[in-house]
Amino acid sequence: MFFARTLILLIGFETTSSILLENIDHGDEVITRNELDQEIQGLKKTIAQLNDTIVKERTRSNVAFVAELSRSITNPINNFHIVFDNVKLNAGNAYQSIHGIFVAPYPGIYHFAVEITAPPNSDSSHMMHVRIMKKTQPVAVTFLDANTHQYLRRTGSIVLQLNTGDDVWCQTELMNGHNTIFGGDTYSMFSGFIIHPIY
Repeated sequence: MFFARTLILLIGFETTSSILLENIDHGDEVITRNELDQEIQGLKKTIAQLNDTIVKERTRSNVAFVAELSRSITNPINNFHIVFDNVKLNAGNAYQSIHGIFVAPYPGIYHFAVEITAPPNSDSSHMMHVRIMKKTQPVAVTFLDANTHQYLRRTGSIVLQLNTGDDVWCQTELMNGHNTIFGGDTYSMFSGFIIHPIY
């Protein structure tokens, strides 16, 4: 008799536990275990997608370069493409040192700067302008004119919105008289970095 009562109590406890595991009271709403499992799987998928987004954001934000002119250029002609060949930094590998061109790997907002140094020049009438170019369009300029007794260093900079594959580079403009773009030891440099990507 005692054994029979004990067996009935155990069976009742297991049945009640099973019901509690299969149905969870959530306020006025009862959530089945199957629905709870589906919700957990959905949350796991969302977390995985967020992790992928974070990785992509870090990758796309890691774009920057600095390149210097390794040797001086004497009397460059008009529209001379300046190749800053000595790369100091190239995060993201978007700058092509052989051609002196930055090619945007992602759509985004970018900042670019060109720094040009010219040595003292006895030709007081000389002119030298250097442009930052976006594809074939000039977007910024710096100029070094009529320096006779001292080195001149000038900087031009610009913020640009670029699409994937857009290129940015530098060229001379309005050259007149004797001119030298001073190279070596960070005297003349081209640099840029992504401010933020556009999705």
